[in-house]
Parts: sequence; structure tokens; C-alpha cells
Amino acid sequence: MKNPLKIFLILIISPFLSIPNTLSADSVLAKIDDKVITLSEFERIINSYPESKKRSIRENPSLKAPILNRMVQTTVISDIAREEGFDKNPVIKKRLEFLINDLLSTEYLKYKTTGDITVTDEDVRQYYLAHKEIFIRPEKVKARHILIAISDKTDNRQKEEAASKAKDIISRLRENENFENLAKQFSDDCGTRNKGGDLGFLARGKTVKSFEEAAFSLNPGEISDIVQTKFGFHIIKVEGKAPEELIPIEKVKDKIIEKIKKDIAEVRRRDLIESALKNSKIEVNGEKLFKQP
Repeated sequence: MKNPLKIFLILIISPFLSIPNTLSADSVLAKIDDKVITLSEFERIINSYPESKKRSIRENPSLKAPILNRMVQTTVISDIAREEGFDKNPVIKKRLEFLINDLLSTEYLKYKTTGDITVTDEDVRQYYLAHKEIFIRPEKVKARHILIAISDKTDNRQKEEAASKAKDIISRLRENENFENLAKQFSDDCGTRNKGGDLGFLARGKTVKSFEEAAFSLNPGEISDIVQTKFGFHIIKVEGKAPEELIPIEKVKDKIIEKIKKDIAEVRRRDLIESALKNSKIEVNGEKLFKQP
């Protein structure tokens, strides 16, 4: 979420509506004395959040309740603060001035740099061709494993016992005992044991090297010998493979458009800031930041 001070400032400098006679009851989320928080006001605040936060709210609407409570609390407490003249405190006034300027400049830059950006299909195609490496889906292997755990504190006798246990399991697997059942019975990996050791699809670079080398060397249906890692002794079964592939442009078109727009907006933003600074008389004494008091 954005800096809480910025959210607080948005609430403070965006005056809530006095209750008009024509206001629909359906649009009122909360009433605080002679003020209301409307659905449109609430949605405007939500839209000021970063995209990741907005996505979380869309996926989990229950997150809206604490935000509304925060808005109510902020309105009540800020009213009390004004009644007590706290907003006249010189230090608070200076902080509010900075926060207002910060919010104003941020929103102005967003308004001036993100509008009127057109991305054509040709733009998307050129970007896709120039950045193919980031659209490559790596080779994957679908695997299960049984882990007989050891740690840095495991002594030699315990390691030998763990290795012997793993060998016995392999012997049983060679005699066609069910891998999933043995994983549920013997694996020390709590995260996969109840799923019969199922690890799903693993991409290269996502597991420790010795485990990865063993897993990717197996063909579907094959079971490894003992594979030792820092976690212990593994027995791996590969159930399928997915080769490396280039993701079709149609599936990444929206992401490419978003990325191009973001890049264009960032260039505009830098140019606008640079131009504004050049046209202003500015004197910065940065060395004073590092002087000892």
C-alpha cells in the first residue's frame, strides 16, 4: 500500500460531501456528523492505490472493510485535531505543506505523463521480437520425491541410518510398490508427504543443483537412485516433462502493452522533471546534510 501518510493526506485534503437532499442512500457508506463517505469517494481512494494492492482488493473484497474503517477513524480524529487547533502547530503545518506538495506533484506527473499513450500492434510485435528471451517458458519437469531428512546436526550414525532407510525404500520401489503410498508413509517433507510427494512442475534453477540434475536426467516414469542434498536423501520420480518454449505473442500482448506504456510514461516523467528543474532557480546545499551538529 502507499505510504500511510499519503493516504491520510488524501482523506484530509479531499473534503467529504455535506449531506445533500438528493444523495442516494445506496451511495452512502458512512455518516460522520454532517459529513458522509460515499461509494464514489471510497472507490476514488482505492483507485489511488498501486496496481498490486488494487488487485489484492479485487481478489479479496473483505479488505475493503478495514479501509473504510480507516477513513471513518481518520475523519473523526482529524476533526478533533482541528477543533483543538492542532493543525495550526507550526511543525504540523510544515509537514502538511510538504505532504500536499508531494501528493500534488505525484498526481500531476501521473496526469501529464500517462494519458494519451497509444500502443499499436506493430509496437507490440517489435517489442516482442526484441525481448524474446523474457517470453521463454523454461523447461520443466513434473516430479515427486521422498525425503529422508538430515541436517548439520545429524551425526554419522544417523546419516548411515537415513541412507539405509532410503535404500530400503528404493528396493521396495524396484519391486513396484506404489511411490505415492511410500511417500505418505516415509517422507520427511511435510509440505508434500500428504500429496504423495508431489512437487508439481519444477523449472530449472528453482531447486538445488544436485536435485535438479537428477530430476532433469530422468525420463517420465523413471525413479532415481539416492540423491543427496543439504536437506537429506531424496528419491525422485519423474512423471512428465514440458520442453522450453516461446510463449505466443497473443498470450503476452496485454503485458507488453502495459510495459510499453509504463516505459513511455517514465521517459515523459523524466523529461518533464528535467525541464521544470531547468526553468527554476534552484540552490541546493547538500553538503550540509553531512555536517556534524
